[in-house]
Amino acid sequence: MGNWQINLDVTNVKPFIPGKFLRPPDGDYLMLCGLTDLKPLNDAAKAAAGENNVVFHMRMPADSEFAGLEQMIFLQAKYSVKPPPGMPEGKDKKAWELGNRRWRTAAESTGIKPEQLDAQPGGINQSLFEGKVMSVHIQNPVEGDLDRDGKPAKYADYEFISRRDYDKNKAREAAKPKTTPVGAAPAAAQPAQLGSLAQFLQPAAAGAVQPATVAPAAAVAPTTVQPANGAATMPLLNMG
Repeated sequence: MGNWQINLDVTNVKPFIPGKFLRPPDGDYLMLCGLTDLKPLNDAAKAAAGENNVVFHMRMPADSEFAGLEQMIFLQAKYSVKPPPGMPEGKDKKAWELGNRRWRTAAESTGIKPEQLDAQPGGINQSLFEGKVMSVHIQNPVEGDLDRDGKPAKYADYEFISRRDYDKNKAREAAKPKTTPVGAAPAAAQPAQLGSLAQFLQPAAAGAVQPATVAPAAAVAPTTVQPANGAATMPLLNMG
């Protein structure tokens, strides 16, 4: 009831198509990382023991075919460090090692050099990720796939992929022969949109996309990070 007025800015925004679910095909993509935060695990006992998930809030850039798609990726905070010394071999240790490798992959997905990571054990925090372009692999479910609850999988898996592997995969794709319809005109260059990759990546030579870079080793943070809400302390990466 009554009159109302709001500010409206939908310039260069694609219209929403009702009923269309954005589902990118299997492959590797560059996504923008917004905020990261800590959330307790669903398991009450583990949550009470201080175990948390680190949540990465990811979105497709504005100039992407899938602009507007947002996705959360979870990594367990405790796996950001290597398994405790003396941990017996077995399922738990393998799970820990796999979790630690996923943290390493997440760090490398930002474009930071592997040698930088190897030279900085325990010296990386959320500033490496927030506001950065990160490479992500998307795998859609096929018939017969099950989710974590043992039910038929409905949703795609989003996993970080190292920038090295992303670049290799894209190079293989680019090397495949492509066919262009007869008489088709080349696509005209478009200005960078708000939130596009062009705003986040370094200028590319001859149009090539360059990975995002990270501040040198001297800019690393202390050995712990206190989240904004002060609720918990996030353990730092230790992958050296």
